[in-house]
Amino acid sequence: MLTRRDFLTTAASVAALSLYDEGTVAQTVNHGDVLIEPYTGPAGGWAALKSVATHLAREDVEVSGSELLWVQNKPTGFKCVSCAWAKPANYHPFEFCENGAKATLWEATSYRNGPEFFAKHTCTELEGWADHDLEKQGRLTHPMRWDKASDKYVAVGWEHAFTEIGTAVTVSATGQVFGVQEFGRPAAPPA
Repeated sequence: MLTRRDFLTTAASVAALSLYDEGTVAQTVNHGDVLIEPYTGPAGGWAALKSVATHLAREDVEVSGSELLWVQNKPTGFKCVSCAWAKPANYHPFEFCENGAKATLWEATSYRNGPEFFAKHTCTELEGWADHDLEKQGRLTHPMRWDKASDKYVAVGWEHAFTEIGTAVTVSATGQVFGVQEFGRPAAPPA
């Protein structure tokens, strides 16, 4: 079985690899700021692991992110935040897909976003931002509420936020919950 130290060493080594497909002619498509190149490598393997290692560094979670991936889709760990990948009894050390690993690392990013960011930007302005640019701002540090007059999100206290959410939730006689709306990328349903 691969040890945690071996995993971290392997991930660091893969980040330093320079892989290429000999004889492949890349046909590049340029759409303004987005450059699209065909990928002819395998769906997994060393290139995928190299990409995961790159995202570990990009999100500034080289150690904590590696530890998360070490238990992702494992019997005593957690399911992928991006899909319903099974947690097999006889698992492999890298029992996750590249996109699932990236989704987990985005959730675990070290970047934080507080009320000062929202004081500078209206919601109308932020609606024009690309999803990737919004994601790079980091995880929220405070509960936020939209202020219609300023068209900005403003911080509210935790007690106020929980009270307001609790007031908005109505439970019917059958136990169905109404009045809750989720924003952002929805979590994967249980497998």
